[in-house]
Amino acid sequence: MESFKLGMEASSGCTGRGRVIGMIWETLLAPDFINAYDAVAEAISTDQSLAEFLKSRPGPFVPRDAAEVSEHIRKDLVGEVAKSILDGRIEGNQGMHQNTMGLAAIVYNEEPQSSAWLDWLFEPGKGDIPKILQENLSRDGFSPESSIGYATIPIHSFSSLAEVLAH
Repeated sequence: MESFKLGMEASSGCTGRGRVIGMIWETLLAPDFINAYDAVAEAISTDQSLAEFLKSRPGPFVPRDAAEVSEHIRKDLVGEVAKSILDGRIEGNQGMHQNTMGLAAIVYNEEPQSSAWLDWLFEPGKGDIPKILQENLSRDGFSPESSIGYATIPIHSFSSLAEVLAH
């Protein structure tokens, strides 16, 4: 990962893991990508001029049609985010990667993957949400982190996840 070599060790918790900018910071970046895709997925899947434009560009991806462009982004961006959470290349503070996984599962919207990713959120030793809520947060929703900013990450992340899952 290039950011680790450039001295951005904090972005990966000094592990060197991650896909683009570090395993922790990617829990903040990936939802932006996923939400952007979700906002335009339907338009992309019917925009034949976009497919024609991409066909004229050099590169390894040459779409047959507009639907394939949307499918490519869904599988090779949204799907890769979820896989990277499962294999530990994307992992943040408590709540951050759970929120990202929930969003990826909903936007990916294909079985059996989406259900498996949603189940992962609540599995012991994986997404671990029940344990985090019961054992790691105070009654006010704060984590045991020392700064107020870090201590509120779980409550903000889980609130965001609840909104995603409610829709």
